[in-house]
Amino acid sequence: MTMWKSIAAAAVLGLLAAGPAQASEKQANLYERVENDASFSTFLAAVQAADMADVLKGSDSLTILAPTDDAFAKLPEGELDRLLEPANKDELAALLKHHIVPGSIFASTWANEKVTLQTKSGDEIVIDATSSPFVVGDARIITKNIPAENGMIHGIDAVILPSS
Repeated sequence: MTMWKSIAAAAVLGLLAAGPAQASEKQANLYERVENDASFSTFLAAVQAADMADVLKGSDSLTILAPTDDAFAKLPEGELDRLLEPANKDELAALLKHHIVPGSIFASTWANEKVTLQTKSGDEIVIDATSSPFVVGDARIITKNIPAENGMIHGIDAVILPSS
C-alpha cells in the first residue's frame, strides 16, 4: 500500500507543478490577435505594408478599431491597392493610426454616451454609443472586446477616413 500512496503523492505533486504553468500562459498581443482572425486579413496586410507591426506588438496599451475585410472592400475601386503601394506607406500609416487610440478600452466604457477620443494620428473620432450598434463616423462597431496582452480590438464595418 505504501507504494500506491507514493505514486498518488507523486501524481498530486505533478498536477500542482503543472497547474501554475498553464495559468501563466502569455496572452496574444494585438498583432497576433489580428493575425489569427481571418476577418482582419486586409487590415493585417495594411499594417505590414505600413511597417506598423511593431506598434501592434509593442508594450503600449492600445485600442484598435479594426476594419474587417468587408470594410476594406467598401473603399472605392483601386483605393486599397493604391494605399498598399510602397510609395504611399506614410499615407497608409496615417490612415491606420486614425483607427488606434491610446489605452485598452472596453466598449462598455462608452455605453449610453458620445465620447470623443484622440487617435494616434492626432485626429479626434467620436464614438456614439447612445444606441446599438455603437458607431464611429460611418462605421458600426460589429465585434466588441477582443482582448490582447497590450490592448483591445473592436471590429468595425467601414474604414474611418480622416476629415480633410
